[in-house]
Amino acid sequence: EYFANSTLTAHRQNGIVTLNQGMLHLNFKPPSKRPPDMNIVIKLILVALAAVFPKFKMGYGVFLIILMTFVSLFGFSAAYLDHSFGEPAWIVRNEILFGIGASVIGWVLGLALIRQAARHEAMMEANLDRNQQQPYTSKLHDSPANADASTS
Repeated sequence: EYFANSTLTAHRQNGIVTLNQGMLHLNFKPPSKRPPDMNIVIKLILVALAAVFPKFKMGYGVFLIILMTFVSLFGFSAAYLDHSFGEPAWIVRNEILFGIGASVIGWVLGLALIRQAARHEAMMEANLDRNQQQPYTSKLHDSPANADASTS
């Protein structure tokens, strides 16, 4: 604890408590509940699930569309309320543009993920059908060198 320019600052375990001319300012930084590397692990798990399971990728695309629609709804609601309370036109315009941008980004990325998942699923089904139609044969028996050796 120290005094400087009539300010009392006391360091605490979870943050800083500042007393300045009779006003108490509390700046608490909540402790992190997970290590910083866990964000990377969570992202890698999502990417791996999307790479392996096309249904997960399709669901993620639908979730992205719904999420960005709610974000754009927030932008449009803020624009409506700001317009109703007489905010400047440039604020309302920027909120409308934010809502349109969020909606377009959500639909473009969501539809791209859904289309990519549909193609991935079709490729997996075609590969499965092809493997079910052809019996398994060893590459050793099918090689041209073995075919020439067996005819001589």
